[in-house]
Amino acid sequence: MIDNKDLLHQLFEKHIKDISLREQSDLDFVRAVVFEYWQELQNVGFIPGTHSDEILEDLELEVTEMLRKTIYGYFNLQSFRESKKFA
Repeated sequence: MIDNKDLLHQLFEKHIKDISLREQSDLDFVRAVVFEYWQELQNVGFIPGTHSDEILEDLELEVTEMLRKTIYGYFNLQSFRESKKFA
């Protein structure tokens, strides 16, 4: 069984270190992480269509909170990435 919480953090870390998207907004970042995670969830199990909107909304809120905590003290995602100089 896949630990979906761990997968979400792995995808978050992968995306936050992706410097190829230097001009990516915080909202675009959140949506990219959620989209990839959502695809993974669909690959491993069935998600009833009647609940997909609520699940996506919860995921966006969770990833937004993760991002806020990670970049706390920086103006935005771009300034965070620049200060960390991810390779």
